[in-house]
Amino acid sequence: MKLTSQRDSRRVVALWAALRIALGMTALRKPLMASRAWVGPDAARGLAPVVLGRAAGGRDVVLGAGTVACTLAGAPLRTWVLAGGAADAMDAAATWLAGPDLPRWRRTLITVVSAASALTAAFLATQVDRVGEHG
Repeated sequence: MKLTSQRDSRRVVALWAALRIALGMTALRKPLMASRAWVGPDAARGLAPVVLGRAAGGRDVVLGAGTVACTLAGAPLRTWVLAGGAADAMDAAATWLAGPDLPRWRRTLITVVSAASALTAAFLATQVDRVGEHG
C-alpha cells in the first residue's frame, strides 16, 4: 500500500507528530493525570509519577518537534518516524510486561494504542523519503 504522494505522506507524518506533541505537552503540564491514565490510581502517590510523567511527556515533545521541524524544512523524515515508532513499541512492551500489576482493561488499551502507533510509524517510514518522487 502507498499513500498517493510524497507530499501526502509528509502531511500524515506531520499530523502524527503533532498528536505526539499534544500528548507530550499534556503530560508535561499534568504529569499526575498522564501517569494515572497510563498505570491507574496507584500513580497518584509520590514524586515518581510526576517525574516519569514529565520525562515521557518531554520525550514525546522532542520526538514530535523534531519530526515536524524536518517536515517543514523538507528534510528526511524516516529516522524521526522510526525513533517515534520505537518509543511507542517500548511503551507497548513495558505496559504489557507490567502484567497483572495493571488493571486488565488499562493494560490492554495502552498496549494496543502504543502498538498501533508503532505499526503506523513502521508504515509511514516506508512512505517518506522515497527517492525519485516529488509532490
